[in-house]
Amino acid sequence: MHKRMQYALLFLITAALVLGVLPQALAAQETLTLDRPQRYALNPYFEILEDPSGQLEISDVISPAYAGQFAAHSKQTAPNFSYTRSAIWLKAAVQNLDPQNHWILYMHYPLLGQVDLYIDERGHGIFHQQSGTAFPFSTRDVGHRNIAFHIPPSFEAGDVYIRVQSPYAVITGASIMDLESFALFAQKEYMLLGFYYGMVVLVCLAILCLYLLTKTKDYLYYLVYTLSVGLFLWVYNGLAFQYWWPDHPWWARQCLVLFITLASAAAVLLTYKILPIKKHAPVFSELVKALWIAAACITPLTLVLDFTFAMRLGIVIVLVSAVTGLYAAVLCWRKQYRPARYLLISWLGLGLGVFLTSGRSLGWLPDSFMTMHGVQIGFTAQIILVTIGLAGRMNLLRRQKELAQEKNRKLSLERQKLRHVQMLNKMSEEISFDQDFSSVVEKMLVYIRQQIPYDYGCFLVKKGDRFLPFVHVDQDGQPSIESRDKTPFAEPVFTQALTQQEPMVFHHIHQISPFAYYPHRYGTRSAMVVPMHHSENHAGMMVLERKSKKFSHLEVSMAESFAGQTSTHIENIQLFQEVRILTIKDELTGLYNRRYLYTQGQQEFLKAQRYQTPLSVVIFDIDNFKAVNDRYGHAAGDSVLKALGRQCLAQLRSMDIPSRYGGEEFVLILPQTTMADAQKAAERLRIAIASDTISANRHDHITVTVSFGVASLKKDKDFETLLGRADAALLEAKRAGKNQTVTSRPS
Repeated sequence: MHKRMQYALLFLITAALVLGVLPQALAAQETLTLDRPQRYALNPYFEILEDPSGQLEISDVISPAYAGQFAAHSKQTAPNFSYTRSAIWLKAAVQNLDPQNHWILYMHYPLLGQVDLYIDERGHGIFHQQSGTAFPFSTRDVGHRNIAFHIPPSFEAGDVYIRVQSPYAVITGASIMDLESFALFAQKEYMLLGFYYGMVVLVCLAILCLYLLTKTKDYLYYLVYTLSVGLFLWVYNGLAFQYWWPDHPWWARQCLVLFITLASAAAVLLTYKILPIKKHAPVFSELVKALWIAAACITPLTLVLDFTFAMRLGIVIVLVSAVTGLYAAVLCWRKQYRPARYLLISWLGLGLGVFLTSGRSLGWLPDSFMTMHGVQIGFTAQIILVTIGLAGRMNLLRRQKELAQEKNRKLSLERQKLRHVQMLNKMSEEISFDQDFSSVVEKMLVYIRQQIPYDYGCFLVKKGDRFLPFVHVDQDGQPSIESRDKTPFAEPVFTQALTQQEPMVFHHIHQISPFAYYPHRYGTRSAMVVPMHHSENHAGMMVLERKSKKFSHLEVSMAESFAGQTSTHIENIQLFQEVRILTIKDELTGLYNRRYLYTQGQQEFLKAQRYQTPLSVVIFDIDNFKAVNDRYGHAAGDSVLKALGRQCLAQLRSMDIPSRYGGEEFVLILPQTTMADAQKAAERLRIAIASDTISANRHDHITVTVSFGVASLKKDKDFETLLGRADAALLEAKRAGKNQTVTSRPS
């Protein structure tokens, strides 16, 4: 086994080197000539000057005194200075023979604190632009996750200077490309990143569903780990700064190391929980536990520690965590724990990816595709393999449980009961992700027919004191929905079975028996009533009838287990629906919350753009709401907010999306609605709110007014822009005297 591990490690390292880890030396090149639309690498043309003081200006570095101090880079790989406090100056001579094209200078690494671009146009002055993660994203010349600059159209020939000073690893690869090539490059890049993170989100949702359905904590630990690494990669790729916190450079910097240590702590916790290291190596198990606690404690400290020190510490923790997970997997594999083989391979791949990316950041390895994306590639392989490993572990536990059950069964019934268990498992797998109540019960009745032949099956739901047929399978074996309100004569029998919580079996049933209330079931000989009591609000019965032989004791027991399995899935459906409602609804007003607003708003925005349909957004808040709270108390303020929520639900269409934006502010998304119709809807709601009288206490009643801002989709680039225009209109309404509706001017 050790030889195979050595061969595997040697193969992965060799493959990484072949794919671009080793630097490629080039002959020194003097001038980059832009003669046709394409992508040009600047790296081999760079000359480098390191400024430890960080005080040099452009006037200094272009002077003859510093002209001879630049050293040629002459390599295809990006200049890499790791973590340094020095300012790095890069110089490249560029000649533009194609001035008709619009050129973009593009930095390959998104995490650069301050980047200054100077272009000495030789006689036309010096062009200067500034960008980087030290400044808000809105200040960037090109709205891209990486730093990019527009080269002036007048540029024909001269020297390009790039000054970089950054708390991150200073990796300064750069390219020049024409605008069309850049657009295609960015489109492909974002498409691949979207696919990648979409896969991560789907994996997280799948893990969450598995946890909610199985209540197995291993899936919860795996979910925390996957989310942590996904967040780190989202920050590492510059997407978090672009989309989540573009106006918070400090947080954009600190959260990188925060998510690194959080992912490390989650990785060690996952290793500690899913591998049986407590059993096979108790001492090592305690060390793993201590490492997990240490990583968890260091995580919040990264927000106050010096960034460079915290980043180096985070990299050390990542490497130690990867080695720990790898060793734990090897240890359990040697003890014949089969699921560990998947974890071993996954940790080996992730460890190599972490080593390559960390080595790039620390300056040990040159910049290349593998060192840039090593963590992403390793993480992708790991989530696939760990998922397989967890599935193997769950299958192992399930088999062990089945074997334990089989030992307690009677030998004469072993084969038949085993088939029954397998049928239950198959049914469970098929309906595990089914969130439709009637569909679950229909499938259950079809499965039961395969184990317990019957002529008629029915599921009844208790509504008050009545039992109403909800799902039944008729004599032809076809499921259907019963909606008629019947008055069955058998309700006393159903009530007794539900009270006793035990199945009831009847034989030799005549037409005058309690079960003869279904006209088409004459001839029924045996009937079985199985209670299904899920909760106080959801109780039911399963009824099976047969015209031929009696129901045996074994069939009654099997029917009871089928009913119990269905009860469990129905409870899971209820829980899933309740949790989903809690995640999208505001508890006080009953309207949608802010998170759902942005998610659904962007979807409606894209839908309206795609199908060229109108879309309007209305934002409004309560006039002088603070005065209501100050005079009547916050309980009265809550009553006002609840009343507004009721008015929104009463006045709007079912397709509209009312939400609470925060505090006393509300937002309405009105799909397929023009500006004029949106203004009418806002006025209708404004009048209804102003006419509503709300009880503040036993003696006082409140009436409030609201101000509205309305905006309709024009040339907005995203939903937030459209919402911002509506918010600006709301401010105009406030300034104009409140209690009115103001429409936004076209963008």
